[in-house]
Amino acid sequence: RFPMLNKTRCVLALGVSVGAYYAGLYVKEQCDRANALKTLPEQVGRRVCVVGAGPSGLTSARWLIDAGFSPILFERSDSLGGNWVFRKQNTENSRSSCYKSLRAITFKKDLSFSEFPMPFYYPPLPKWHQILSYLKEYARNFGVTPRVLVNHKVLSVAPSADGTWKVNVEDLENSKEKEFEFDFVVVANGLYSKPRDVIFPGIETFTGTQTHTADYKDPSPFKNKKVVVVGMGESGEQISLEVAKLATKTVMSTERVHRYEESDMQEIPAMAPRISRVSGNTIYFSDDSSTTADAIIYATGYTFQLPFLNLGALNIDHKVEPYSRISLYKHIFSPELPTLAFVGFVSINNMEGSLHRIIETQSQWVTGVFKGEYKLPEKEEMKQSVLEWEKETSESVYNPMRVNNNLYISELK
Repeated sequence: RFPMLNKTRCVLALGVSVGAYYAGLYVKEQCDRANALKTLPEQVGRRVCVVGAGPSGLTSARWLIDAGFSPILFERSDSLGGNWVFRKQNTENSRSSCYKSLRAITFKKDLSFSEFPMPFYYPPLPKWHQILSYLKEYARNFGVTPRVLVNHKVLSVAPSADGTWKVNVEDLENSKEKEFEFDFVVVANGLYSKPRDVIFPGIETFTGTQTHTADYKDPSPFKNKKVVVVGMGESGEQISLEVAKLATKTVMSTERVHRYEESDMQEIPAMAPRISRVSGNTIYFSDDSSTTADAIIYATGYTFQLPFLNLGALNIDHKVEPYSRISLYKHIFSPELPTLAFVGFVSINNMEGSLHRIIETQSQWVTGVFKGEYKLPEKEEMKQSVLEWEKETSESVYNPMRVNNNLYISELK
């Protein structure tokens, strides 16, 4: 008699049912999380600390759980998902380089982890919120979610004399520090976690705004402004094209260009060589050309930071300039410490492969090593391999952490 009323009741009932389902799921996950921490001391020999709950941490935990280990993931921010979490404003402990219009430049089939494909209705190049949703479902499906402790900052990770690891963590919600003991540690908080600073002569005189792409969220602050974008990586190209739609003028400065090239269209950035100096609001380039600017956006990449690890004391060679580099066997293990692994500490050309495929293969290999199914070479052999890699890449102009996607995966299998 009242079809619209009945339809409304059905929709409301469905909404209540879905809400009740997720509420129940949340309660269960909270109970499972408390139980995982409570029973941790009983899991001697299988306790794994995973630093970070982005894609690398999640897939590491997924395969560790599958092999019977008991991982706990410590995530400094307020959500799992890593750089696929969009935040209107970054804070000290919750940071992400995700911006509002971000979408993947890798096809969804290559972003999907094994045994868990992305939904068929996702577009070929998913947006950030779709990838984040996928990661959350992935974590829930494989029992990882209850093992993630958000708002937990790892303060220190140090080996003990008995071969275990002491991990000190701060609960950021109540400012309390806790100490845990683990048998293994997986560092998965990312190779590029700190924006790279670039200093030009005279930059202190610049009168406009300066922003790194790590803090870029949308183009609105650059409306009707003259903008110089420094760097021509993937994010630099995407952001410069987006900014150019609102800015009065956009210039991309990169070492790939040798002379200033003006654009005929406002929405296409002009191209300029590297910046040589800055004076007030005037930017001078290496070919002696110049432009005025109201804002500078730095698309200059990242360096890694691992403040919770004393890499020197652990005999792990590392550098942050001109590129981030950390000397590990197969980019994963320290020859001195086989119970410490790094997942996701490689760089790839996203047009040639998928980082998700690589970190999943790394995670499977790490799990096999921890379990004893795979045997690492002798310490001296691993050291020699690391020394050879350092020699090969010491004078390279390219990122030394970059690997060939298919070749690297085949080496791990």
